[in-house]
Amino acid sequence: MFSNDVHVRTAPALTGPWSDEGTLFTADRKGRGGNSDDAQPHAEYAEGGGRVLYVTYSRPTGNGRFASELALVEVTLE
Repeated sequence: MFSNDVHVRTAPALTGPWSDEGTLFTADRKGRGGNSDDAQPHAEYAEGGGRVLYVTYSRPTGNGRFASELALVEVTLE
């Protein structure tokens, strides 16, 4: 099932143990149809020891079947 929710799991190490899945945010499609895709965190821009993350995702522009734009979201982890 498609969703515009972006999910996250955390772990103290790459090998785990991993947390349960949580919703990081719901992608804003600006009222356009279709789904948002390709959520990607950008660790190179993280702040506060990784507490503040920047995530991009693509969303439809409404200008054709494959027309999209990148959106940027700032996320602060608690």
